[in-house]
Amino acid sequence: MDNDGSTNDDDKGQSLHELSLHHGASIVSQLVDIGSRHNQQPHEKFLPIIRRLQCLSPRGTKLFRGQINAFDKQEYIALSYTWKSSEHEDPKSGKYQVEGWDSQGLKSSAVRDCVFDRILSYMRYAQVQLLWIDAHCIRQDECDGDTCAHHSRCTEKRDALQAMDLVYQLSSHPVALLGRPMQETSELHLLKLIMTGKLVAKSDNGSESPFWKPTELGEAIRALRLLHDITQDLWWRRAWTFQENYRGGRPMRLLIPYTSSLESPKRCLKGICPMTPTVVTDIEERGLSNPWDRLAILANCCQYSTRLDVEALIQQNRSLSLSVLAMCLLNGEILDNSDDSQTSTVPLTVSHFLRRQLFKAFSAPEDYTRPLTFNKSCRLIDVELMTDGISTMGHIWKLSRVIDTSKFERELPPIRNPRGESILDERKCLQQLVHYLKKQRHRFLADQTDKYLADDAHKAGSKTYATFTEMSEAEAWQHLGFGGGYSPYSAVFVWSDEDEGVQWPPPAFVFTSAWSRVQGSEAHEPNDIDRHVSLEVDLEQPRLSTGVPHLRVRTWRLGMCFFKDCPCIEVVFPWPRALRDIKP
Repeated sequence: MDNDGSTNDDDKGQSLHELSLHHGASIVSQLVDIGSRHNQQPHEKFLPIIRRLQCLSPRGTKLFRGQINAFDKQEYIALSYTWKSSEHEDPKSGKYQVEGWDSQGLKSSAVRDCVFDRILSYMRYAQVQLLWIDAHCIRQDECDGDTCAHHSRCTEKRDALQAMDLVYQLSSHPVALLGRPMQETSELHLLKLIMTGKLVAKSDNGSESPFWKPTELGEAIRALRLLHDITQDLWWRRAWTFQENYRGGRPMRLLIPYTSSLESPKRCLKGICPMTPTVVTDIEERGLSNPWDRLAILANCCQYSTRLDVEALIQQNRSLSLSVLAMCLLNGEILDNSDDSQTSTVPLTVSHFLRRQLFKAFSAPEDYTRPLTFNKSCRLIDVELMTDGISTMGHIWKLSRVIDTSKFERELPPIRNPRGESILDERKCLQQLVHYLKKQRHRFLADQTDKYLADDAHKAGSKTYATFTEMSEAEAWQHLGFGGGYSPYSAVFVWSDEDEGVQWPPPAFVFTSAWSRVQGSEAHEPNDIDRHVSLEVDLEQPRLSTGVPHLRVRTWRLGMCFFKDCPCIEVVFPWPRALRDIKP
C-alpha cells in the first residue's frame, strides 16, 4: 500500500542537537519518556482480516468482490504499486468498475486504468483468478485521522494495515508494478543478459569474477546505468512498497513495462521471430565468387520447394536482391501487410526490408520444444505474385461465440484413454472442452473433438502416424467461407488477451491453410516442408460470391479446425502500402 502522503512534523532533517534544543530536553530523557510503559502496546495482528480476506474477481472491465481464507488458499495476486502515478504512467482512471462494500453495486475505480490493464493482463497470463489490491480490499477510513476510534471503518482499516504484511507473505503470486519502461531494443537485450546471469562468469576456482572481459567494460557500465534507472522508479522509493517486497519474498514478481515499439524485439527474444531475415543477411555477408549462388544457398537453407531460374533472370537483367525477395515470397514467407507502421521503406535494402516487414508474431504452443521449427513451417501455399498482392489458397472463418475458459472447473476431468501423441493434460483440457460443448448443444464440434482424441489415442505409437496431414486433419471440417454453406462452431481458436478489458471481442475473421509436404521418391527429394497458417485477418473489401477476398494480417491465432469436402479458396494479401508506393 502507498498513500504517498506527507506530514508537517517530519523532522528527519534535524540533527540530534536541534532535536534537543527544540524539545528542551536531553536526547536520553526523551528516549526514556518515549519508551515508557504507557506508550507501549502489543503488536497484534487481527487475523480475521486474513481469514476473511477480501479479493476481486475480474470479468472484463468489471471486478466483483468475494472473500477467502488466505491461510488455506494462497492462489491470489497480492498487488504492490504506488498510489501516485510515476512520470511514465498515464494517470487516467475510470475505465474499470469495482463492486462496492456491502452490496453497494458497481462504482468507477479511482485506481489508474494502466494499473488494472497491466495486472489483469498478468492474471490471464498466470491463470490466477483473484486479485488483492489495497485500494479496494481494505476499507478506507471515514476521516483523515490515524487515531480515530469513533468510526468502525477507521478501526478496521488500522487492523487491516497491521495484518497487511501477511497478505503478501501468504500470497503465491505477489506482484509489483514498476513504472520505468524499457525504451530501446538494446535495453531489452541488456536486461535479458542481466537476468540470465550472462554478464558474470565463473572463475577457475569457482568464485564469482567481475564482468566477462576488460574489453566489455562498456557493456558493464551500461548494465549498471540501466539498473540505476530502473531502481530510480517511484516504487523503489516508497516505504510501503519496501514492506510489500520484503514480505513477498522470493515469489515477488516485478513487472517492467516496455514501449509498443519493442513488442517485436521482445517476441524475438522468446524465439518466435522468423529466421529467414537472419539467414538472408548472413548469406549476404559471406564471400561468393558468383553472387547469384545466393539463391541456391538460400533455397537450401530455408528448404524452399520453389527456386528461380538464375540464367533466365540474368538474361532479363533482373535484380539479384529482388530475386531473393521474390523467391522468399513464392515459397510462402508472410509479409506483414497490416500497414500499422507509417515508416517509409524507401531507404531500406531488401535484407533490411525483410527484417522489418516479415510477419513476426508467430505463436508456437507453449509446450512446443522447437519453436523455430514451428515458425519455419508458418508459410502460405500455392503462392502467386500479382499486381494486387500475394495470392494463396486456404479457408476463411468468421469468429462467433466466445468460450470463457476461466469459468471452467480447475480440476481437469478424467479421460478414458490417457495414451496419445498429445500430453495427458492437453487431452484432459480437450475432454473438458468436449463436455462444455455438449452442454451448449454444439454437438458437431464436440463430436469431432472427441473423435480427434480417439484417433490420437489409437494412432499413438504407430509408425504410420508421421505425416502432418494425419496429425492436423480431422475428418469433418466445415467451412464458413465463400460460396459454401454457413456451418457454425466447426473450429475453435484461442483468443488473445491483448485487448485488456474486452470480454466479448468484436467480429473477426481467421484465415487458415495447412498442407503436408510433398513426399519425395528414392531418386528425388522435393526439399519441401509441412506448412500451416492461422492468421486473424481483416477483410479489405466485402465478401462477394464472385470476388477474391483481400486480407490484411492482424495477428496469429492457434486453433483446432475440422473440415471435409470443402476445397480451399483463393485469397489475396495486398502488398504493404509502404512497398506498393515506392515508384520511380
